[in-house]
Amino acid sequence: MACDCKCGQVLQAELAELKQRRQELREAFKANKAHMKAAQKRKAKLVKAARQLSVSDLQNLLGSMTAERTERVKTTKAVQVPAVGTSQVATFYGYYVQTNDICHRKL
Repeated sequence: MACDCKCGQVLQAELAELKQRRQELREAFKANKAHMKAAQKRKAKLVKAARQLSVSDLQNLLGSMTAERTERVKTTKAVQVPAVGTSQVATFYGYYVQTNDICHRKL
C-alpha cells in the first residue's frame, strides 16, 4: 500500500532548504577567504616597506621617540621587523611603529 501522507514532499522541501543553506555558507566562506588573503597581502606590503626603512627613518616617523622610551601606541597584533643594518627592531601595531634597541620582545 502506498502512503497517502505528504512526508515525501516535506522531506524534499527540507532537503532543498539544506542545499540552499549549504550554498550560502560556501559563498560566505569564499568571501571570508578572499578577505583574509587581501589582509595578508596588506601585511606583507607593510613588512616589505618596513624592511627598506632605516632606523633613523623610523624614528623620524615617530617624532621625538628615543631608543630608551618605547610605547605601545596601538594594541593590535604586533609585527616584528628587523631594522636595516642594526640590532634594532621595529614593531608595527597596525600602522603605528615602535622601536626597541634592546632585543626582540614578544608582547
